[in-house]
Amino acid sequence: MTRGQASCSLEVWLSEFASSAMQLWIAIMAGHVDHSRFVAMFSERFPDVAAEIDECERGLLCLEMGVLTRATQKAISEERMDAVRDHFRFVDDVLRLATPDVVNAIGVAYLEHLSFDGRHGKRINARELLSPGLRVLLFSLETSLQATSAATRNRGFMILGFRLFFPKPRL
Repeated sequence: MTRGQASCSLEVWLSEFASSAMQLWIAIMAGHVDHSRFVAMFSERFPDVAAEIDECERGLLCLEMGVLTRATQKAISEERMDAVRDHFRFVDDVLRLATPDVVNAIGVAYLEHLSFDGRHGKRINARELLSPGLRVLLFSLETSLQATSAATRNRGFMILGFRLFFPKPRL
């Protein structure tokens, strides 16, 4: 690949990334799938999985999303690509019209807890099965986690965009 081809492919990737990010932002602003709508859609699309929500999890969005996460991870671990695709398609459908709390749950209770880089995830290329919107969200989460991790290693961390540092303890 020549330098010009690499530059062109990078430009195409950045253009697609920006387009996906814009679509994600529009979906967040549209805000049609709230907590109760998510549960209804989840129960309709995956009744067997949704039936696993116990009384302690019911009513708590991140825990209800965790039930879907466990089902998706099980499908990844068993290398059932059709089931993984179906779960990702459903989550993408939700994401397109999700309220901010549902977007947050998709990020922190779903995407963050899936093993994309484990043996089975790599074998079925699980990361590649994500929609552009889910990839953007996952990339955003991973970038944020890396920045937080780096800041913590430097004896500080970010809160609301402000970097806080802590002095080394005296021994």
